[in-house]
Amino acid sequence: VRIEGQEVDVTVLQLHMRMHGEVEGTSVMRFWVSSRHHMVIREHYRQDVTSGAAEYHAEWNMTIESLRPKR
Repeated sequence: VRIEGQEVDVTVLQLHMRMHGEVEGTSVMRFWVSSRHHMVIREHYRQDVTSGAAEYHAEWNMTIESLRPKR
């Protein structure tokens, strides 16, 4: 992953959940973690669920812009 032109080594973690019962569906989360910087560099989240006649879909991505705090 590149942040401010700097290559950052990351480990990717993925969690896949299946829900059964009153709420049915799946949720997938991915996290790109830098052990050197002790932080999550990027996240991706996707959820598709149903409950009765209602359907819900959410998806978002987040990537940090800087390795330094901005004030």
